[in-house]
Amino acid sequence: MPNDSTTGGFLAPSSTGSDLNDDALQDFLQTVVVGITGLPGNLVRPRWQAEPPNVPDVGVNWAAIGPGAREREPFSARKQTQSAQIVIRNRTIEVLCSFYGPNAEGNGELLAMGFELPQNRQMLEYANGAWTGFNLVGGVQGPVIAPALLKGKWYYKADYSFKVRQQQQYTYPILTVEKVTGTLELQQPGVTTSISESLNVTAPSED
Repeated sequence: MPNDSTTGGFLAPSSTGSDLNDDALQDFLQTVVVGITGLPGNLVRPRWQAEPPNVPDVGVNWAAIGPGAREREPFSARKQTQSAQIVIRNRTIEVLCSFYGPNAEGNGELLAMGFELPQNRQMLEYANGAWTGFNLVGGVQGPVIAPALLKGKWYYKADYSFKVRQQQQYTYPILTVEKVTGTLELQQPGVTTSISESLNVTAPSED
């Protein structure tokens, strides 16, 4: 069984909330870009793949996206509940989006303008019905027009980027103290007094 605060030793989280990393993060961001731009899902692709698929024809509109640099805030907050301690910390993730095809800049502007709607930004907060802790930081940056040479042809390309802040919440099995029983000795010259007492501690609520 995993350790908890009563056993000593290293503690592993009992829950990482809906923290998104690696492929899950990339899939989530792909869903957001597809939803806002209206591009087909199979034409919004990860920037880096172990086995890259064939590049679409030069006249096809498509996009490549990928999370880039992460910057984590140096300090965390901790919240104690009756049965656990929640470690809360924010990090910022830069997302790179390259749009290709004859409507590359137009699709990039769909993303930039679409993020101005609160309803679209709210879609960052949930994945498969679970809270993600994401929100948009600032607006979408770009475009940088930078045609790319692919398959011996010049592809029109417009690069955009945006930043999201994610609140991570990891739960660790650190229990509260509910009762303390002990003996207190009071010493004065020539006199020793012992007091036995049981102290009940009210644990914080789960709210």
